[in-house]
Amino acid sequence: MDKSKAYSRLNITIKAGFYGLLVAILLYFIAYILTTIYLLWVLDIIEVPAREFITGASWAFTLRSILLIITLVIVFLVIVISKYMGLQPLSMLERFIVIRKYTRVLLLGIIVFVSIIVYAVYMAPIIYSIVYKTIASRDLFFIKPWDRFYYLWMRPGWIYSEIKQLLFELNVAVLIATLFFLIIILIELVALRTLINRLNHLGVISVSLSIITLVAYSVLKVLNITSILLELVALISLLLYAYGNSKLIESLQLLLV
Repeated sequence: MDKSKAYSRLNITIKAGFYGLLVAILLYFIAYILTTIYLLWVLDIIEVPAREFITGASWAFTLRSILLIITLVIVFLVIVISKYMGLQPLSMLERFIVIRKYTRVLLLGIIVFVSIIVYAVYMAPIIYSIVYKTIASRDLFFIKPWDRFYYLWMRPGWIYSEIKQLLFELNVAVLIATLFFLIIILIELVALRTLINRLNHLGVISVSLSIITLVAYSVLKVLNITSILLELVALISLLLYAYGNSKLIESLQLLLV
């Protein structure tokens, strides 16, 4: 593999964090759409009480709940795949043998993150079944329309209480994924330090701060602490990581000049 191709492919690694950020924004947008769909189903239930509307509301509720939990793992997967694609050509060069060892860690990361995503997909129908039975058991069609809206939209805690344990397990899986991503970053910093005498300080600080924040974010989610502000903090952390990663990897390009 020649240096020119390795140099061009490094651009993928430099942009890996930004790819992850874009995916996160897209997934949050999809979650917003699912929230809107759930509201529309709720309003339909108010207007036309019918069992099929519970099915739609239950799926929207389930998918939104899972997506808001699993978004971070999908982002990690996109970042790791991008880094592997970018660094693999470089690892073929003899002087970058340490990068070859690091790409094996990236492959392991891909397996771990895919496994957690598959687990979330497996949990989706189970959670849906519980949500459906919970909503259907409340006899919402026999109370006033405003009360139905109140229970389904403004105070859905009684639904969450039934799937609390399952969502907890998903949040624990995401915390494990975040800690594994932290390990990947630490190994990456060691590999870069082996090749580069002086790492970009701003890059190291940005990456370190972002990862610490994401770990804290995952811990709070396990503790069932959620809010729009917390999701915004996650996005800002991913932006910090994207910037720091780009600065760190740029140094590798200089070694190929």
